[in-house]
Amino acid sequence: MSVGAPKSVTRPLFPETHLLLCWISSLVGFALFSHFLLQVDVADTVICMVAHVVCLPLLSPRLDPTVVAALGLVVIGLAIGCELIDLCFDFLIHWDTPLKIGDRTISAREVGFLYYNNILKGKHVNFAIEIFLLTSQFGALVGSSRSSHQVRQAWLGMVLTMISGNGFYLTSVVTRYVDLRLATHFEERFFDGWSRVIAARFFLLMHLFTAVFLLCTILLRMQRQAMKSHEK
Repeated sequence: MSVGAPKSVTRPLFPETHLLLCWISSLVGFALFSHFLLQVDVADTVICMVAHVVCLPLLSPRLDPTVVAALGLVVIGLAIGCELIDLCFDFLIHWDTPLKIGDRTISAREVGFLYYNNILKGKHVNFAIEIFLLTSQFGALVGSSRSSHQVRQAWLGMVLTMISGNGFYLTSVVTRYVDLRLATHFEERFFDGWSRVIAARFFLLMHLFTAVFLLCTILLRMQRQAMKSHEK
């Protein structure tokens, strides 16, 4: 608990009404988006619900805001790592670089199919993606709702950054994954116009690095506030 802050026991037990409404709206929205647009099975819908329950404590008024910001840095750092790994396969597909294994040569698109077809079916992968999306959006909302004037502007920047980056990625890249995920055999058409996926991934990475900068700014400002309170 930061110096000068009220004790956690004096804080309300339940989140503010608007945050609970955002949580409910997110649960319903993600479930409908996944079922009707991404055509996921029942297990993935359950994963979406479980991820929402796991992220619910982020809305607790008793959670220290510095923990929210620090957790955000961890989650976004992991997301950046995953995106950079995906880029390796994206460039392989874009440059049409075949791989040779023994006497057999595998085309770049076949390699990309093997990677994306398998990884998109992984329940643990989908759960991790859900956790990233929910942590980033709820963390930004909580920070902007409860922060002091000195850091609220940075938190609002986080809200805009996450809406812009995640929203564009979901609508431009994730929708491209539907055919790849449901496919039972390889087709060349899956990777037509893959340069647009690369552009969208760079767009998301730009937003993720912006989020890292904003979160570092928030933590530094919180530290300065704590030091000033201590001096008083």
